[in-house]
Amino acid sequence: MSAPPSSLHLDGSLGATLVGAVVGTFLFGIESLQVFNYYYEYTKDPKSLKTAVATVWSVGLAHSVTLWHALYSITVTFYGQPSHVLRPPHSLELTVLFSALTNITVQTFFALRIRTLSGHWPITILAFVLTTVRLSIQLVMMVFFWDSPGFRIIYEELYWEMVTVSVIGLVVDMLISGSMCWCLLVKRHETDFPQTRKMVDTLIVWCIETTSLTAAAGLLELVLFLSRPDLAWMTFFLVQPKLYSNSMLAHLNGRERLRRYGGSQLGTAQLPLTAQPDDVSFRVRARTAAGVWSEMDAKHAAPEAQVGAVGGGPTAGDLEAAEHRTSSSSVSSGCMDGQTADGARRRPRSRS
Repeated sequence: MSAPPSSLHLDGSLGATLVGAVVGTFLFGIESLQVFNYYYEYTKDPKSLKTAVATVWSVGLAHSVTLWHALYSITVTFYGQPSHVLRPPHSLELTVLFSALTNITVQTFFALRIRTLSGHWPITILAFVLTTVRLSIQLVMMVFFWDSPGFRIIYEELYWEMVTVSVIGLVVDMLISGSMCWCLLVKRHETDFPQTRKMVDTLIVWCIETTSLTAAAGLLELVLFLSRPDLAWMTFFLVQPKLYSNSMLAHLNGRERLRRYGGSQLGTAQLPLTAQPDDVSFRVRARTAAGVWSEMDAKHAAPEAQVGAVGGGPTAGDLEAAEHRTSSSSVSSGCMDGQTADGARRRPRSRS
């Protein structure tokens, strides 16, 4: 257990807070760009999802405003009074509230994605309960911190509460990341199509990358809090909410790119070489999210078209259009939009 800060060291107190504010503001700028792109590209998303995005951005804005108000008060309003570094204005204490709201919103979002992928509630409920407990502890800490003379109360009275909050955050992050990767691996083994497996592999890597940043920030915050007597942990405490919000928005904004990636990679190598280039028809067979198999005929009549080793036949665009009509969502849609579907099977047949 580290001792509470007994003397003022600006590097480990005001400096750490300032670094966290600068990095957090930079990440908030990226978050704002992601929000703009989201509302521009995904106009047909449900209102609940749009409301969640607006809430995350608004809370992030409030977090940045209150943080910079506190820093302005410490460095300008109370200039020459270094004691205010360890006894900050209430605006800095409000960042605890906005940080907690961001955490529970984003982690609940990912927990519901697990329910969509797996079809089961236990992991989602467990993650939600842990996140709610974390929020409750953070609110209690904010109340005590509000009436306290400064940061000393965190080390003297709220030490284990701080440790508990950090540990719960790490546990929920690892639970969500591990569960999503497991669900995607299950989906990967359910299909025999190389392109679908490649897309699932991309989703798994993406999931690990987005959740590892928040988990790393939480781990560093906990390590610094346990090992150092100053406020160095504040850097990661202030940055972590912005990492949460950016991971959620990156998750949402990447859906269209993954759809295009999956569609553009539909190959035609399985078409028979005996197919006539002047009139090739084929059948796309796909399973919808409800688990119902459906078939659709598609026809191509372009003698001049050349696709890979096949001397003519349906282009990737034709395949993509037929596949899109029969199965509007792929594995990526299951992860991003709340739907699941297997890859498409193509059974070509030539017609003279």
